[in-house]
Amino acid sequence: MRFKTTIWLVALLATMALLSGAFVYAQETTGGLQGAVKDATGALVSGAHVVVTGTSLVGSKAQDTDSGGYYRFSNLPPGIYAISVSAKGFKTTKREGLTWKSGTSPRSISRSRWALPLKWLK
Repeated sequence: MRFKTTIWLVALLATMALLSGAFVYAQETTGGLQGAVKDATGALVSGAHVVVTGTSLVGSKAQDTDSGGYYRFSNLPPGIYAISVSAKGFKTTKREGLTWKSGTSPRSISRSRWALPLKWLK
């Protein structure tokens, strides 16, 4: 009798563990921003400094674009974001009002109205 109770308890715990894993996965609440920084001619700009600020962030996140001109920010909570880009020899470019809601797909900045083309300083 004790053996049957133990098997039943192990089976119940295993089922609960499997189900709780599905619920944890479904509750993912962060997203990411990724894109490319290009100049006015469409050439990718490596080493550009990209800064993301938002209503849900404490402070800001910053990084430089890689050798291909690409950047990626992950683990961003839902909120309204602003992105600014600066690079040597270019004017600083800023885009505001990018809204990310939980349950939506990450946005590719380079393929949207949020593209960040840099203009040369005069």
